[in-house]
Amino acid sequence: MFDSIKQFSLSSSSSSSSYQSPLMIAILIAIIMIIDHQQLLIGIHAMASNPYASVYGEIKSLIGGRAELPCNLTLPSPDDAIQLIFWHRGNNTRVPIYTVDGRASQTLSNATHFLSDIFQPNRAIYDLQSNPSVLRIDPVFENDHNDYRCRVDFRWGRTINSFVSLHVIVPPKKITIRDQNGNYIQNSTIGPYDQNTDVILTCESNGGVPPPTLQWYKNGVMIDGSYVVGDNGIVSNELIIYKISSRDLYDKYVCQAGNYNSSSSMPIEAYVILDINLLPIDVRIMTNRTRLLAGRKIDIHCQTYGSKPAAIIRWYRNDKQLSNSIETYESNKTFSSITLMPTVHDNGSLLQCRAYNPRLLQSSSSSSLSTMKNSSIITSKTTTTTTKNANNDGENRNYIESVWRLEVLFSPQVILRIRKFNGDRHHYHNQQQQQQTSISSTTTSSYYQQQQAISSSSSSSSSSSSATMIINEQTSLMIECLINANPSLVDVQILHNSTIIQLNKQMDSHDMKPNKIEIKLTVELLNRKQEKMIRS
Repeated sequence: MFDSIKQFSLSSSSSSSSYQSPLMIAILIAIIMIIDHQQLLIGIHAMASNPYASVYGEIKSLIGGRAELPCNLTLPSPDDAIQLIFWHRGNNTRVPIYTVDGRASQTLSNATHFLSDIFQPNRAIYDLQSNPSVLRIDPVFENDHNDYRCRVDFRWGRTINSFVSLHVIVPPKKITIRDQNGNYIQNSTIGPYDQNTDVILTCESNGGVPPPTLQWYKNGVMIDGSYVVGDNGIVSNELIIYKISSRDLYDKYVCQAGNYNSSSSMPIEAYVILDINLLPIDVRIMTNRTRLLAGRKIDIHCQTYGSKPAAIIRWYRNDKQLSNSIETYESNKTFSSITLMPTVHDNGSLLQCRAYNPRLLQSSSSSSLSTMKNSSIITSKTTTTTTKNANNDGENRNYIESVWRLEVLFSPQVILRIRKFNGDRHHYHNQQQQQQTSISSTTTSSYYQQQQAISSSSSSSSSSSSATMIINEQTSLMIECLINANPSLVDVQILHNSTIIQLNKQMDSHDMKPNKIEIKLTVELLNRKQEKMIRS
């Protein structure tokens, strides 16, 4: 056809170009379009008869493992035969990496195989018996990661190509765990950290194609799967454990790095085990006594548990530390006892048993420690326990305490004050240990005071206070009687010359408070030079 076109063109060249050239050009264009259309139809028909002559997709293989790259060897027709098979890698289309030559043998079973240097010594073999046929690479190197093309030349049919991509998986090389100070702490027990603080752990993985996933596990359960890939290829995952407590003690945190889910390639991992300084959980004063007797010794016991290491116990009375306590230890429990001899002045005092973790004694009020304060307040009849967070009152404590409000039984204390009025002059009389003293003064008033304190083991004991005064003239006396007792008095008597004064008639005031009674009355004395005894 092309020869006819050429001859037709030469024979027409002698004619007038101005007349024949446009016609000849149109004819040539039409002929070329017909030929191209026929070739296109042939190509489409060939592709339809070879459906496997296409891209196979992606094959993944672990470095050091085995990879099988498929190639379509389907004959275009039954009477055709394969002459050559070429394997090419990447953009190199000139030099094949593997060749099968069947031209001389006329059969593939007797064909000659040629390997390039990249597969020496004998890292690759072409398996023609499998369906589809595969180029088997074993072991796989990291630089085998590439695109591959298999070209098949037939005796009669059109050449076909198969495409496949080999992705070589390179596991991560190293995994580490660092604390917030940058120290490497993997595969160890870390701490001890103080309770209620935050722990920051950073897991990092180096190497790996593609970059691995980095996941945190707590006691076998995944708790964090977020990670960041840096520009240097290092993958990191930061884990923050907030407000650690006794629930976190000896928990195992494992960081795993992996990029290939296969039994032949397990993820690499590193772990840490968390150790914690624990604050005491509970402390309480162990006693069934609700009242104490003044002057009688008593042993008081306190118990605490939950601290790690075992707590130490300190005793306080109204926030002042006491000494001479005895402590014993059993596992994470601490027992302490102290001997007290309460006095009248201890009534209403607070006895405090405080439990401290010895490693947290130096913690300042500005630290992040937040403990529970347990108060066990024992009153005369009931025992109540209240629990509150120390932060509620603006304090951060490194201890918990048990508080006992002391109720001390003691005999009445009587304080007697007498004021004698006589115009601008008066006599101040004091009697102490059977001695009398007379003092003159120019002040308008004075008072006589005698105090008698009796401590007894019997709550039924009674006491009195008396005064003897020499009255030289008519005068008035102001009598003040102050009584302090526990339990409160049930009977109070004021006697004048052995005669009971009726308080409800002659007293000026009668004020009663818990454990205290205050009585004030005025006595008018009309007879001079008489000795008066006033007793309460």
